[in-house]
Amino acid sequence: MQRNLFRALLALVPGALMLSGCNTIPAASLAQTAPYQGTYAGGATINDPALPSNVCQSQIKFDGFTVNGTEVRFGEFRGTIHEDGSIQMNVGATWINGRFVPPANFVGQLLLPPVDICVYRVALGLQS
Repeated sequence: MQRNLFRALLALVPGALMLSGCNTIPAASLAQTAPYQGTYAGGATINDPALPSNVCQSQIKFDGFTVNGTEVRFGEFRGTIHEDGSIQMNVGATWINGRFVPPANFVGQLLLPPVDICVYRVALGLQS
């Protein structure tokens, strides 16, 4: 049920990255992962700014989102960049999913519990 809710939520959110791979962001081959090497920073902005701040923060700073080869680390999150440049990582009920976009950006979503409310757009750029 939660997985179906998660998929339905992604389908409804404007600009959402679909888990099915049906998006328009250019894919990256594994041969292209070397340019993603390094540390990314940026932030996540809540999709619904009308939500009260005691429910969801309006913005979350991302710092230390690190790529080493095809492996990604961010805090407790760990993941592997797929052949199409996408990644999905979770720690418990918190999810980060998205895609690396040439030349050196990451765009995606952050879903915080409860996932039906706190959905964020993530935009990161390569810092080093």
